[in-house]
Amino acid sequence: MGTLLAVLLGEALLRVAAALSGEGVGDLARTGEVPAPPVTGDCHLQRELARGKAYRLVAELAPYPRLGRAQAIEVRYGSEVIAVWHPPDAQWRTWTAEVPAALPTGSVDEVQFTFGAAARPSDEGASADTRRLAVLFRTIRFEPTER
Repeated sequence: MGTLLAVLLGEALLRVAAALSGEGVGDLARTGEVPAPPVTGDCHLQRELARGKAYRLVAELAPYPRLGRAQAIEVRYGSEVIAVWHPPDAQWRTWTAEVPAALPTGSVDEVQFTFGAAARPSDEGASADTRRLAVLFRTIRFEPTER
């Protein structure tokens, strides 16, 4: 298992749809960095990291630009909150969160992003898209740290 996780275009949409519908679609852990679509609701990823090692989660993201209010993003590793991010605007930025060595179990763990704001393009007449969009991820990866 590599230490790099990227959200893949088609799988990210399936994962979000599965989270909203209650159906599973499998592990999103992959190597490489590829573009990803806007995400709705909560986003759940699964990742296997080495037990007893600390990591830094690095996410490049931009809030959906038509939210109408500030975005807040809570990041959990398992059941622990490891970060709360408050993007000031819809610009692309890199955000980090520390994953303490005590959290990875050595098997598949869940990483959850919970979004405080979402908007539907159809509500603004921008398109017929009725999905509630919250954020666009460019990349998500885990880097081992010395802690």
